[in-house]
Amino acid sequence: MRLVNTPEQLNDLEVGSLCCRITFSKGMVIVKSVRNLVPILLALIATTSCGNSETSDALLLPSLVQTPGPTAHTGSGNRIKAITTIYPVTFFTEQIGGDRVSVVPLVKPDGHAHIFEPTPGDLKNIADADVLIFNHPAFEMWIGRALANLEGHSLSVVQATDLPTATEINENGKPDPHVWLDPTKAIVQVRRIQQGLSKIDRDGAIRYKTNADMLIEQLTSIDRLLDRSLASCQHDEIVVSHLAYGNLAERYGLHQLGLTGMLAESEVGPGRIAEIVERIKQRGIKYIFQEPISDRR
Repeated sequence: MRLVNTPEQLNDLEVGSLCCRITFSKGMVIVKSVRNLVPILLALIATTSCGNSETSDALLLPSLVQTPGPTAHTGSGNRIKAITTIYPVTFFTEQIGGDRVSVVPLVKPDGHAHIFEPTPGDLKNIADADVLIFNHPAFEMWIGRALANLEGHSLSVVQATDLPTATEINENGKPDPHVWLDPTKAIVQVRRIQQGLSKIDRDGAIRYKTNADMLIEQLTSIDRLLDRSLASCQHDEIVVSHLAYGNLAERYGLHQLGLTGMLAESEVGPGRIAEIVERIKQRGIKYIFQEPISDRR
């Protein structure tokens, strides 16, 4: 049995006793030659509905903030200033925005995204930005309070995810906001971010669409690769530190066994540990995936 939670342990690892091989490098999961998006799709930092991909005012949340006019460049070097929350949203925004957008993430790579609370300095940064881009209130549970404090500011808000739908309810009956772990749902997030940026910077709309199209092409390739690679695996169960991989599991016909529930910070009892250990022995599972920031106990 190996506990996998560091880049050194993640080199040339046969994932979860599955038949396919996935290489890990510098804390990122790399499937064959597809590198830049897999940190989001399979990264062990699961910190995160397929809706209409057409542009819609519903993608923005203007009820609490005032939406500025187009081409509201106020960031560094006349770039759009975008405040982002968790890493997947940050990564997508950086790739779509390119050199037209200055991206400032709120949650650092080593931060506990589930329990993050914005500081007064964070709220000031949000108030000074052109756009706030986040995943979903089921993940960033502080977002409603923050926006209420910013009422009246000229700020656009982009929510990248819709929840719930019948396919996005985990076994505990709660919506699973870690949607980027399913590449097809990540594509929806990419489109929403693209459309949100285009709303406030119409001059950059063509650039944003071009960048988003490239990103979606890569996500589509990853989805096909994972589907093909995982189709004939010996085991269909993955042992994870907490139940954040429901979207991934559903997409590729896997079943997640979590030591804890949706929140990585929740306590695990001895009964649950014994249950998982017995399951591991029965199925011959060789690996447990643990987020580096979670409690090693």
